[in-house]
Amino acid sequence: MALALDIPLIEVNHMQAHVLAHFIEAPKPAFPFLCLTVSGGHSQIVLIQDFLDMKIIGETQDDAVGEAFDKTAKLLGLPYPGGPLIDKYRD
Repeated sequence: MALALDIPLIEVNHMQAHVLAHFIEAPKPAFPFLCLTVSGGHSQIVLIQDFLDMKIIGETQDDAVGEAFDKTAKLLGLPYPGGPLIDKYRD
């Protein structure tokens, strides 16, 4: 589509974007840190050394972590998907 419209195409790594979203608001994490990313069909434990220095140290074969969030939300009477709401109320 970008080629047809003669506009730039910018590559964005979906999972890196989830990690970097932690820097949008305070408090911001200090490097290095571990991050559990749970999105769609991906669940990863990532060692974050710097903004673009990330190493996947573990990942699931399915979306087991995401399923746990959704099932917990259902038990609590929260709407689907449950992950964002559980994250919102974690404190």
